[in-house]
Amino acid sequence: MGLTESTPGAVPQQTVPPTMVGLVAANLAVVAVAAMLHLGARRPFAWPEFVGFSLAFGAVTFLPMRLHFSQHRATFTLTDGVLVGALFHLGGVWPALAAASGEALHFAIKRTPTMKALFNVASQAGAAAAGSGACGSAAGGTAAQPARIDVAARRRRFIA
Repeated sequence: MGLTESTPGAVPQQTVPPTMVGLVAANLAVVAVAAMLHLGARRPFAWPEFVGFSLAFGAVTFLPMRLHFSQHRATFTLTDGVLVGALFHLGGVWPALAAASGEALHFAIKRTPTMKALFNVASQAGAAAAGSGACGSAAGGTAAQPARIDVAARRRRFIA
């Protein structure tokens, strides 16, 4: 009748959807482009800030915020707040690497399945790299030499 006998205890093979592979590759390509453009920057780098932001990214993922609107529910984390701080203090590709390492730390602690962790780490890194590039461009820098945003100087220009 065309039925095959399955082996007891056999684990079915899972296939990876091609769209997931494409999205992971696209996010990693964004990070790679940001890293290659950032190679020309010759500014001092502070490892304690990088480690601190990596731990902060990992910590806020453990604090989900849940909103309930009648029949609709939304869950989000406070990673945007940490990302803004990282954009101001680190610049360049470093916020993306801090976001990716914090997200990877979170998934390692939670023992998340590998494909889900890989997808989420890549998407977090890609989003942070794109945000870092946009923030650096808006602040008057380039991708190779990101500008540190001087809030006080911008405020003086608005007042004067």
